[in-house]
Amino acid sequence: MLTGEPLPRDKRPGDELTGGTVNGPAPLVLQVARSGAETLLGQIMALVDAAQKEKSKSQRLADRISAVFVPVILAVAAATLAGWLLAGAGIVSALITAVAVLVVACPCALGLATPVAVMAGTGRGAQLGLLIRGGGSLERVHGLATVVLDKTGTLTVGRPAVVRLLPLDGSNGREALALAAGAEASSEHPLARAVAAAAEDMGLIPAAVSDVEAVAGSGVTATAGDRRVQAGSLAWLTQAGVDTSAANQPAGELAEAAQTPVAVAIDGRVRLLLGIADALRPDSPGGVARLRALGLEPVLATGDTLAAATATARAAGISNVHAGLLPQDKSALVAQLRHEHGPVAMIGDGINDAPALATADIGIAVATGTGAAMAAADITLVHGGVGAVADAVMLARATRRIIRQNLGWAFGYNLTLVPLAAAAILPPVLAAVAMATSSVTVVGNALRLRRFGTRARTHTPPHHDTTTPVAQALAEKGASR
Repeated sequence: MLTGEPLPRDKRPGDELTGGTVNGPAPLVLQVARSGAETLLGQIMALVDAAQKEKSKSQRLADRISAVFVPVILAVAAATLAGWLLAGAGIVSALITAVAVLVVACPCALGLATPVAVMAGTGRGAQLGLLIRGGGSLERVHGLATVVLDKTGTLTVGRPAVVRLLPLDGSNGREALALAAGAEASSEHPLARAVAAAAEDMGLIPAAVSDVEAVAGSGVTATAGDRRVQAGSLAWLTQAGVDTSAANQPAGELAEAAQTPVAVAIDGRVRLLLGIADALRPDSPGGVARLRALGLEPVLATGDTLAAATATARAAGISNVHAGLLPQDKSALVAQLRHEHGPVAMIGDGINDAPALATADIGIAVATGTGAAMAAADITLVHGGVGAVADAVMLARATRRIIRQNLGWAFGYNLTLVPLAAAAILPPVLAAVAMATSSVTVVGNALRLRRFGTRARTHTPPHHDTTTPVAQALAEKGASR
C-alpha cells in the first residue's frame, strides 16, 4: 500500500506495522502505537488536503475581458448617442443608433467562448474514458512539461506473474510446471498463486499431490505419486540437499532483471526455473512513446527497489528513474520537477500516490486504483492505460485552439461591427441578427470537439493479450499449445 512493491514484506517481532495493510496467512499479535491523525494514513490525508488548498483557482480570460468590455460598450453607446445629437440628428434616430451599438456588442460570444469549449472538451473526454474534473483541469493539461508515473498498478499489472520460464533438463517445461502448480495450489502466497496461474494460462492441469508441506519464506514440498516435488528458492533447495549448480547462472540473470527466481526440483534434480515479476502492462511502452512524441518527459517514481524500478523503466522506455520513495518523497519530487522544468502531471493508483497527485499541476488516477488516489486526482483514466494521458493532452490542446478561435472571432466581430453600428450603417435589426450569428458560430465551433479522435483513433482500450509471458516462453522452447 505504501511502497508499491508487488510482493509482501517479511515482518519479525519488533517491526513496525502500518494500519490498513494486509497480513498474510500467519496470525499476528500487535500493539497499537498511534491512532487517528497520527497514523501514517492520517498524515497522507493531511498532505493531500494541504496540497489541494495550495492550488489557485483558474481565472478565465473571457471573464476578465467581459468585466471590462461591458462598461466600455456602455460608454461607447452613450458617446454614440451624444455624438449624433450634437451632429443634429433627432432623438429617435440617435437612440436607434445607440441601441444598435448595444445590440451588436452583446458580450454573449465572449461569455460563451471559453465555457462552451470546455464543456464540449470534457464531454468528449468522458466518451474517450477520461473523467475530467472541471474545465480548469482541462485548461492546465496543455502546458505540461513532465509526466511522473507510478510503477506498480500504473505501468505494470500490479501483481506477480511468471514472465520467464527456463527448462533446465532439455524438455519444454510443461510437466515440471504442472507438478509445481499442484504443490502450490493450496498456498495463498503471491508467488505460489503466480505459479498456479502460469499453469492455468498454459491449459495445464495441476498434478494431484499429497503430503504438502510449506516452509514459510522458502518454498513448498509435496509428493506426486512416487515423485518428490520441491518448489522454492535456490538457497532453500541447496540446504535441502538438491544440486542447484545448473540453475545458479540463469538465476543470477533473472535477479539482475529484477525477477524473483523460483526453482522446481523433481526427485532431487532442478528441472525448471521460473522468473516471477510484476509484469509490464502491454500498452505501457506505446503509451510512454506517445508522451515523448508530444514533447513530454516521462519520469518513473516508485517506492519499489531500484533494481525492479530500473528493469520496468527500461522495458517501458523511461530513462529518468526515482526508486525507494515514500509518499512524501513523491510529493517533494513533483514540486522539484515543477521548479526545474515547468508544469507536472502525476499518474498513480495507490494511497501512497495521493499526496503527489494533489501536489501536481494535473493529478491523473487510474480507475482500477484506490479511492484516495481518485479523490486527489483531476483526471481519472477509466481504461487505465498510460496512452490515455496522451489523449488528454491532445484533447486539451484541441480545446485550447477552439477557445482561441472563439475569442478571436468574438474580438474581430466586435471590432468590426461596433464601429459600423456607431456610424449608423448597421441598423438594430441587422445588429440583432449579427449578434445571434456570432453566438451560434462560437457554439458551433466548440461542438467540433465532439469529433475529436474520430478520424485517427486516439485512444486504444486496454489490450487483452491471450498469449501470456509464460506461454511465450514455452513457445520459444518449441512447446505446442
